[in-house]
Amino acid sequence: MLKVGRYLQERATWSRAFTRERAILWCILAVTAAVYLRSLENGFVLDDLVQIIRNPDIGGWSFLWKGFTRSEFWYSDAGFVQVQQFRNYRPLILVWYWMDYHMFGLHPALWHASIVVVHLVAVWLVFKVSRRLAGESTTALLAAAAFALTPIHAGTVVWMAACGMVLGTASILAAFYLIISREKGSARNWTFAIVFYAGALLCHESMTVFPALVAFYAFLFDPEGFAGRDPFKLQVTQLWVRARRAIIWQAPFALELLLYLATRKLVLGFVVGNPYYRQNLLSDAQAILTVPWVLATYITMLAMPWLTLPNHRVFPVSSALSPAFWMPLAAIALMLAAFLVIAMRSRRAPLYLFCAAWIGITLVPMLSLHSVPHLVQDYCLYLPSIGWCILIGDWLASVARMNTVAQRIAFGGAIAMFVIYAVALWRAQWFWHDDVSAASGYVVGFPESVRWRWALATHLDQQGDSAQAENEIRTALSLEPDMTGIEHPHSNELHHFLGELLARRGDMDGAVLELEASAKAPLDEDQVHPARLPLVYDDDGLTLYNRGVADAAAGRTEQAIGEITKAIDMMEKVPVPENGPLALRYIKLAELYDSEGNEAQVEAVLKEVDSMPEGELAAGLARARIHLNHSDQGGAERILRDLAVRYPTDDKVLILLGDVEFKLKHYKEALDSYQLAGGGWFADAQLHLSMAQSLYGLGREQEASDQCRLAEALDPYNFRLRLSCAQLRD
Repeated sequence: MLKVGRYLQERATWSRAFTRERAILWCILAVTAAVYLRSLENGFVLDDLVQIIRNPDIGGWSFLWKGFTRSEFWYSDAGFVQVQQFRNYRPLILVWYWMDYHMFGLHPALWHASIVVVHLVAVWLVFKVSRRLAGESTTALLAAAAFALTPIHAGTVVWMAACGMVLGTASILAAFYLIISREKGSARNWTFAIVFYAGALLCHESMTVFPALVAFYAFLFDPEGFAGRDPFKLQVTQLWVRARRAIIWQAPFALELLLYLATRKLVLGFVVGNPYYRQNLLSDAQAILTVPWVLATYITMLAMPWLTLPNHRVFPVSSALSPAFWMPLAAIALMLAAFLVIAMRSRRAPLYLFCAAWIGITLVPMLSLHSVPHLVQDYCLYLPSIGWCILIGDWLASVARMNTVAQRIAFGGAIAMFVIYAVALWRAQWFWHDDVSAASGYVVGFPESVRWRWALATHLDQQGDSAQAENEIRTALSLEPDMTGIEHPHSNELHHFLGELLARRGDMDGAVLELEASAKAPLDEDQVHPARLPLVYDDDGLTLYNRGVADAAAGRTEQAIGEITKAIDMMEKVPVPENGPLALRYIKLAELYDSEGNEAQVEAVLKEVDSMPEGELAAGLARARIHLNHSDQGGAERILRDLAVRYPTDDKVLILLGDVEFKLKHYKEALDSYQLAGGGWFADAQLHLSMAQSLYGLGREQEASDQCRLAEALDPYNFRLRLSCAQLRD
């Protein structure tokens, strides 16, 4: 009877504790949801525009299966594909976009709400994992609160283009919890864990680290649980048992990882590190020497997340004698040594070491600096922050267990910290409100960045603030040569940008001066001596293709067909960014077959193109050109107008449509197309001449003369262009 009473008493105590724990957890989730309500005001920003707004295929069923067989940006316009070609394999992000599009249309508030819900699921999973690892609820609740409200997650949760981190991390946490929720586990748990890990891999490539996390957990934690053991009084036999256990536990996930890497090879053409495209300008030595500064910055952001920004001021390090190398390296070494001394003396050593291992392992993909467009970005800390949050949560819980005073100090400090986190998180969401806010955040984080000064100027101009856009471009010019180590426009391009901006503002004299400076500007220092030598591309395919085009112009059609066919095959085997989307290379081939009257071969080419990235665009342009070759301007116009609806910003479509409208003497429509094509700040001399001719056709001689001045400034030694302008003026 006494045993029954004790059992009932213990059960009542457990029930009360569980109810209190659940209530606190629900409060954490509710506060988190309330803080993230600000994100519902945000729109689609930066990459979202290409991935969602201008995605011509997002509504089709084929978008689902194509996402699993192609790179992340296969659907985007050709100009974007050229610089992002073969970059990422993240099919489940595309599936998520497809689902959101069909459920919510293009209402950004609902898209943001959907990813906030996933973040709340991740918070709940952090609680579940923490409680299992720590063996008690206080640590788990504190860790969940820290993970829920830390400001460094603002960009990850609020920026739709970064949602792969949230989806992948939630999947990783689910997989991890399934295999640790019961130490001996069940086949069903492991099966679901394998499925969740597959989903994580298909969300973001940084999730490849999961097998290492599983191995560390299996090695550090005693197979029989905590139960009063000291797991660091080990004999050689015990070490072997733990090592064998680690190998066995991670084996199915390691095999899954190998299958994923093989899939990447098939889809992208490479496994790790794109050999055909460089994300930044760092040399191999700089990529190694800059790691301590990058790592120290990430650790600082974990410790002081209220300092969050879209990116951070980290320059490439070129010498081992530089303080930028040895100072952060020494600081990290001292910090790690102190941590190990403290951890190894604690009975919580397995937990502390595992948290440190979690942080270090999950940061490794971010330290492969050749593969990142920016050296430090806070949204990369979403997965690593879990280890930090559990560590902080357990430390606060340990302090609270000392005595009543310590408990009040610990919980009071935790509440103050979470309030600071919530306020900083609320404010940080502003960075992702719109394109100007986002670009401003990048500039604040790295004021010396030419790339983001230019991006901010672009977005300011699009919003009508041309005066501030001009200031940003002039500031960017003063920062050349750029020393940030990331890809950026050079002085000649910036002068071109500024000239086009001034021309649109009506300052034609200033525009001419800037465009002349663009044409005459010497190479910048980082163009003459790039920080990282360009990768050796196989340009044989492109060379052969250009030879085929030249032979076609000379009337050697059969020879041109053979050369272009072989060149396309070569470029398909060795994809190179400079080649552009391969489908567009088939346009000339279709034209050549049409010139021979071989309609069957024309259709065969267009059918082959149709299944490729940019296939619809390429096939449409090919058909339009064929109509033009047969003097059917009306047919070409109809095709191009349909293409312009699906690809409203594609310069190739707009310029060809403008040319057709000009031939039909529809000068107003031609001018509209040319101006849309030139709206991206990169109008070349021929485009300005085309605008001049359209303006002349409309009787606007002064404006036509101005456009001729711009064309001549951009290409001062082009005799034919000058002759055309002289004829217009006469």
